[in-house]
Amino acid sequence: MKATFEINGITIEITGEKPKELIKEFAFWQSLPSSCPQCGEELHFTYRTPQDYEYFGLMCKNLHACNFGQNKDQKSLFYKNEWKDVREYQNAEMEGFEEHPNAPKAKAVNSVPQQLSRGEIYTGIQKLGEKLKTAGVDVSNEIESARELSDDALLAFGKQLKEKLSKSQISF
Repeated sequence: MKATFEINGITIEITGEKPKELIKEFAFWQSLPSSCPQCGEELHFTYRTPQDYEYFGLMCKNLHACNFGQNKDQKSLFYKNEWKDVREYQNAEMEGFEEHPNAPKAKAVNSVPQQLSRGEIYTGIQKLGEKLKTAGVDVSNEIESARELSDDALLAFGKQLKEKLSKSQISF
């Protein structure tokens, strides 16, 4: 059996001998987010082999990343929805930011976060506002007023909105 479907702008063709196999594959692809849950940016697939361990996952341009889990048979993957900022780890060039059970532990380092422009920060705040509105929390007036804030205050405001979103218990 063969099936083709489109999800998040990607055409995917899967094959299987039984309907269960097709549904299993459909479920994996449909579980993937259409944009980064941390910042709303577009995602791309990643594959890394640090120290001969295989890592499959998703990442956005702001270096928020999620490794997929692998089933015991090592033949299929599953989405774990555990996102990390790659810059918090020693090998920021993508040498494997997540610890494998048998791999040496990565050491966190004090790194300076990537500098975002004021426009990028405000765009991220607007995206958070849209998600909050979907969750029934309207912060549009607060966001409009945020244009007058200093850079540090604007960042703090964005963190507050992110906390509000996490407290809304809505998954995006």
